[in-house]
Amino acid sequence: MAEMRYLIIEDRTLSINLSLLRSITGFGEISAIVLLTELPNIAEFTPMALAAFSGLSPGEHSSGSSVRRPGKLTRIGSERLRSALYMCALSARRTNKSFAEFVHRLTAASKPPKVILIAVARKLLMLARAVIKTQQPFDPLYGMHR
Repeated sequence: MAEMRYLIIEDRTLSINLSLLRSITGFGEISAIVLLTELPNIAEFTPMALAAFSGLSPGEHSSGSSVRRPGKLTRIGSERLRSALYMCALSARRTNKSFAEFVHRLTAASKPPKVILIAVARKLLMLARAVIKTQQPFDPLYGMHR
């Protein structure tokens, strides 16, 4: 871990991106480093491609007109990235005030707790992409978009 910190401090872009990610409540130092190592070109992804690459996109299970099962995560992407985002979602759900309305809306829609956590993880990933692409820190007063 000390070697990664040293490499990030030495690289100006990585250092700036790390501080931008840390501006989002829910991202810690380790999870931000994991995100930067797994997705060094995060700003080049479209939101849908980023969710798919991370394994946070829903997959449909159907066959013809008779088989319709609930969707599941595709789990195609990096397990390390998905795990880090899940841990960030656990933290953000409790501490990030801008997620309160989002979590409340999903809870009111009777979504299971794990579905809510994955939705929060995906929202965090999109926020991470936005702050790195715009090079602006996260502003909790700006609020969350649906």
